[in-house]
Amino acid sequence: MSTIALGFGADARVAGAVAVPTSKSIAQRLLVLASLAHGRSEIDGLSTALDVQAALAFAEQAATSFERLGAARCAIGGRSPAAGGLRARAPIDVRES
Repeated sequence: MSTIALGFGADARVAGAVAVPTSKSIAQRLLVLASLAHGRSEIDGLSTALDVQAALAFAEQAATSFERLGAARCAIGGRSPAAGGLRARAPIDVRES
């Protein structure tokens, strides 16, 4: 496995696709990062594990926009920390996640 270090300015834009192994931990982190990233992120191949479903519920409540595109796929419109970060519209039960 190779590692690439990237640096971006505050107004940088990143586009592309990344394939990662299926992992509950990676999925949870990805959902939070997508919720904090300015713009739209599409995520495919999400696990149906309860922890991932709890993270999906978090993203659905806290992100600017959220759309389920299938059982294992969603689109998240995020809000960067500079723009106010995450704002839940109601209390969120993330279970033990």
